[in-house]
Amino acid sequence: MPKPISALEYLAAPERHAPRPVCVVFGPEAFLRREAIDRIQKAVLPDEDAEFSLTRLPAETIEDPRLVFDELATSALFGGGRRVVLIYDADPFVSNHRAALERYVASPKPTGVLLLEVRTWPATTKLFKALAETGLQIACDSPKEAERSRWMRQRAEKHYGAALDANAAEAIGRIMGDDLGRIDQELNKLSAIAASAALGDGAAPTIVGDAIPPAPQTAVKRKAQPAPRITSQMVDDHVAGWQIKTAWSMIDAAADGDLKTALTELDRLIAGGENEIGLLAMTASKLRTLASAQRILSEAQAEGRRISVREALETTGAKVWPEFLRKAEQQLAQLSPLRAGKLYEWLLEADLALKGSRSSGERARRVLEELFARMARRTADKSGGVGSKTGPR
Repeated sequence: MPKPISALEYLAAPERHAPRPVCVVFGPEAFLRREAIDRIQKAVLPDEDAEFSLTRLPAETIEDPRLVFDELATSALFGGGRRVVLIYDADPFVSNHRAALERYVASPKPTGVLLLEVRTWPATTKLFKALAETGLQIACDSPKEAERSRWMRQRAEKHYGAALDANAAEAIGRIMGDDLGRIDQELNKLSAIAASAALGDGAAPTIVGDAIPPAPQTAVKRKAQPAPRITSQMVDDHVAGWQIKTAWSMIDAAADGDLKTALTELDRLIAGGENEIGLLAMTASKLRTLASAQRILSEAQAEGRRISVREALETTGAKVWPEFLRKAEQQLAQLSPLRAGKLYEWLLEADLALKGSRSSGERARRVLEELFARMARRTADKSGGVGSKTGPR
């Protein structure tokens, strides 16, 4: 059974994956869902007046699925006669009308494209299996670090005409976490800053040749100008605003065992309008590195090998510089091997608590407070050293 296409693969070459009568865009990454939906719409309805052939429906307003199928069966006056019906937040629509959808998928209308946006799309259902053969299914999962970095560089080049340094991409990922929507906003801003800096450096196009202007029919030769470059210094100067710096201070304080400072900084961020899910994403990006390093240290000790914290961090793929190494050593020692080994579990619990139960307000805040309290709770190891297998007394 063919697997769904990853959103990054689809967006890199949408022309390779023609829209089908039924398309499903699913997964937790909202930015990728929006991008994939936009590409599908443009592929089906490329004309300027194609907006008249697009119908957007929120799932909760659809009581009778026959209204959707009738819309799909009606030829459009614009957009080449085809029609797109987009049902967004379609999870309840799929749940309530699964049998009707299964019948439609078996014999879809050639006049329209049904485009479903859902968060969950289990591979065990009849719909999934049927559309694996006849539909287009695009999985919008949060990319891994290497994929995210590659996506950022491609996005900067193709959409904003700028070259993104590898170190700058890493810095953006470290600051912004997994939120691709916010990353895209920062790339847009940084590209404009880089273009302005390039012009300030005298990078404006230059006419090459005689001092006398060429005749109108003669082509003007211009030096090829390199794309404006986004550097890690630009990221430090323009991305790490007070919210970002405060967030990293909060995370470091929690990992250092300073719960009072961590909660004070959390207060400031929430009062400033920061979203708890976004704060957890930033926290997770730092803690996953510590958790992975601790796992490598513990495995090495179990095998009778001794490795340094630097070696463990480098094995995770993290870029290690002196200040980062110093903090990581202190934080792993403070956390203790026992609690550092539980970071993955704690992060998963916090993520499920924030997203699964639709926590908001004080409930969402308490999820982060509990995570930080767990991190800051000092526990004495018998050995007192990083990498010890001994649990708390």
